[in-house]
Amino acid sequence: GVSSSSELVYISSSISGANSFSLQRNTFRNWQTSSSYIDALYVDVGQSSSGTGNLTLKDNRFYNISAGTIFDLNLGGSASPVNIANLFQSNLEATSSSCPSALCITNWPSSCGTGPCTLAGNIFNFSAPEGQYHLAVKESANSLGAIDATLSYWGVSDEANLTDAIYDGRDGIELTTVIYLPYLLTDDPEGEKSPNETSL
Repeated sequence: GVSSSSELVYISSSISGANSFSLQRNTFRNWQTSSSYIDALYVDVGQSSSGTGNLTLKDNRFYNISAGTIFDLNLGGSASPVNIANLFQSNLEATSSSCPSALCITNWPSSCGTGPCTLAGNIFNFSAPEGQYHLAVKESANSLGAIDATLSYWGVSDEANLTDAIYDGRDGIELTTVIYLPYLLTDDPEGEKSPNETSL
């Protein structure tokens, strides 16, 4: 179902069998709230262990938004497969005390069935205010051991600055680690990429 009570958009769904869920090519813009507890978009999708359907959240655009979290993602159970690649543009401010980020992973699949579970290909084309992140992983997030966010653009070309835009296992041992190498050096998905090995 879709509602807009405490969030700009709240989507709750459950995938079982061969059913699929898709949210694509939408624009979320020009929305502000003074409450740090309200998200612009909250997606809560559970999947059964026998599910074979696709979960696709891609090519959505976010800009000119101030909210607790811009996009809060809660994926329970297992998944087969997950594809999440969106465009986060200008004037994004996340004020949540628990997950101040453009993309917050509240929960991530514990297994991935027949296909990859990936955050690869997101474009974070904005400067995050101090103390805020492009991508953050909550302590509650279960996962396969790491989250694939490769081939994404983080608004910078320098790897040291890039890691400052991610809140993950490098910031606390209780958090899941985000894999970001290789990453895009520009916001062109077909553009130049970083080396596969870290320079840090």
